[in-house]
Amino acid sequence: MRGDMKGPILCLHGPPGIGKTSLGRSIARALGRKFHRIALGGVKDEAELRGHRRTYIGSMPGSIIQALQALGTSNPVILLDEVDKMAANAMFNPQATLLEVLDPEQNGSFKDHYLNTPFDLSRALFICTANDSSQIDRPLLDRMEVIELSGYTLEEKVSITESHLLPKQRRLHALELEAPKADMQLIDAKGEVDQIEIVQIKEPRLVLTPEAITSLITKWTSESGVRSLERRLAQICRWASLRIQGLDLPRNTASGDTEHQAALSSCGPSEKGIVVVDAYHLPYIIGAELFEPDIAERLVVGVAMGLSVSSVGGQLLFVEATRTRGSGRLTVTGQLGKVMTESVETALSLLRSRFVRRGGTSDIRDVSSTVVRSDVLSLLYSKRAPGDKESSSADSAAADRDPFKGEDLHVHFPAGGIPKDGPSAGVA
Repeated sequence: MRGDMKGPILCLHGPPGIGKTSLGRSIARALGRKFHRIALGGVKDEAELRGHRRTYIGSMPGSIIQALQALGTSNPVILLDEVDKMAANAMFNPQATLLEVLDPEQNGSFKDHYLNTPFDLSRALFICTANDSSQIDRPLLDRMEVIELSGYTLEEKVSITESHLLPKQRRLHALELEAPKADMQLIDAKGEVDQIEIVQIKEPRLVLTPEAITSLITKWTSESGVRSLERRLAQICRWASLRIQGLDLPRNTASGDTEHQAALSSCGPSEKGIVVVDAYHLPYIIGAELFEPDIAERLVVGVAMGLSVSSVGGQLLFVEATRTRGSGRLTVTGQLGKVMTESVETALSLLRSRFVRRGGTSDIRDVSSTVVRSDVLSLLYSKRAPGDKESSSADSAAADRDPFKGEDLHVHFPAGGIPKDGPSAGVA
């Protein structure tokens, strides 16, 4: 409402590929301001932001002043992309330079080394993007208004694919029928008149069914954004272009080629030159499925489900446990950090503290606070391996007091090639 209010420093924080840069462009378009993007990934010298002194050979202003000079205005929207990936070492810390640029109390007299005179940056709107806020210096993060952006849901990805990604890839691969719209006369440099045709999009030559789009998202991509999805769509468009031209990639064997052609025979092209791709055709076009979307089959006895969160999004994390005869040892595998290993040990100690037998009768302490039903607990007390014999009354009493005595426990976190650590895995 004022028109001259100093803009806040926004930080769009979220996984890659969800449109943070596009959101910055949309903000500039909505405000009616010019837009400029500055890539900060790998920047390790403050001179790239603040400029070089004119005593150096090849000196020039910093990227901030160069952006204002290129736009020709003092109130643009400047996007500082990947601010968390600026390189810092013992000699240089370029994030400290951004303190003066982004602080509303200081950027009114920003001094570039090349200009060597104060310049007012308070009218510009700065927007930062980051994937991991923990990599940003705390003093710099305190000057930002962090906006958390989550990944896209399945329904949102389907809508983005149908309205934007698929039409874009079809245009790039010329998979659109063209029909004449109008004629236009063009006068060339010699004064001669050329008659040209203006064409318009009539009907696409590649059609993906809704089932194919959903299957492509759930079985061939696993990401918060849509970059991998766009690459898969481009792969399908390249195959469709070859299909329309009567070409196809050969298979490794004759039998494989025959099966491939038989499966894709229903794709087309039709008499109008249109290729229709269904979910059944995808494995023969882009290869075998990469991910398993149906998780219900994995939820059996001994498997729990948790949630892992990282700077690139989140995914389900399964925890598998089994027990065998042994000496009461606990084994934890899956490349876990120290915190998660301690969470497993804490969970086992909690179970042992809840499972108590007194005087030969079952007496479960504080059953209401546990997550296990009483019938399951009774089964746990009574279950012994086949062929076990009662050794002595003392050993039997000790076994009654500790239902895990004489049994080894193995807890495994799948995807052992990926390091895992965090403070909230104890419940799972």
